[in-house]
Amino acid sequence: MRIKHSIDINVAPDVVYNWLLNLDVNYKAWHPDHGKCYWVKGQGFKVDSVLYSEQYLHGKLHKQKTKVTFVEPNRYIEFQFLGLHSLLVPNGKFVIAPSGTGTVFTEVIEVRFPSLVKLFANKRIQALERHQEEEMINLKKALENS
Repeated sequence: MRIKHSIDINVAPDVVYNWLLNLDVNYKAWHPDHGKCYWVKGQGFKVDSVLYSEQYLHGKLHKQKTKVTFVEPNRYIEFQFLGLHSLLVPNGKFVIAPSGTGTVFTEVIEVRFPSLVKLFANKRIQALERHQEEEMINLKKALENS
């Protein structure tokens, strides 16, 4: 199962990519439910860098670490979740695609065991989907208004 959202942003792909490179600084601007965010290992989205982040979903604080596994600058960032999160949500990616004079930005989160997840954690999945939609809108506003 994939949780996937895309949005058209009226800026060049390198602007989106550079914003993501500074995610530790921009994280709270991306969503009001975001908390701390910093690089535990490495800096920016480079392979093997590890990012620690906190966010509230369905009223609960979630702490997670993600490891960058593949990067194509200005185009693509792939990461894997570390720790307990990885049992249900193993990986994700950001896709930055040129579109006319702007960019289509896509965020994808992979979910294992979709039938079990829907049965036991459907509210969490719905909250994650809502959160991801809101992130798309906030990213568009942040980049187009800067």
